[in-house]
Amino acid sequence: MVKDVAVQAGDSEKRQIAGMLKALEGDPPGLRVLKGYHDTLMAKVKAGKLSLRSVRLAMAPAKALMLEAQKMGLKKPDQKAVDVYLAKVPGQRAALTGFVRYLREAHSVGVAMPKAKEGAAQKVRQRKLEQEMLAMMREGGEGDEFLRRWVSVGLAYFHGLPRKVGIGADVLRTDGEGMAINVEGKSYWLPSISQMGLSE
Repeated sequence: MVKDVAVQAGDSEKRQIAGMLKALEGDPPGLRVLKGYHDTLMAKVKAGKLSLRSVRLAMAPAKALMLEAQKMGLKKPDQKAVDVYLAKVPGQRAALTGFVRYLREAHSVGVAMPKAKEGAAQKVRQRKLEQEMLAMMREGGEGDEFLRRWVSVGLAYFHGLPRKVGIGADVLRTDGEGMAINVEGKSYWLPSISQMGLSE
């Protein structure tokens, strides 16, 4: 029998969504809120307005916010819970918008999306890139593949370019202190790993 890939993917999405609801089983009031949001989203799926994947992506931050509220001893998230959660994961801001609207409209909870902190998501991204660079410096690898990784991470960290840019960039070695990288006719300088050093 030929397996239907679409059906398999749909089953996988349903299992992940069910797992999110299961995470709130020990908190009946919280589960009711999350289940209500789930049912609202599933009604849109039945109407052909939403995919199961979209439901999963919307449910993930909703579940995480409910767990954050639970840790704070709340039956429903309040503004502080929303603020605390977004401070931890600013990249989930857009995905959480629908749930915050649902809390307001269906549960009369006085919450709103806080004004985006300029550069919050960028700071998180920079921190991850910095950690990756430190790991590479400790690793101290060599060869073309390692160099490509360094260029990819370096261009993203120092120049804000997408990670994939480094894969096809022309690497023009300069001196022992660094290298010049040519990207679409523009030259970018990166320090060599040996010159970065590790601060203990």
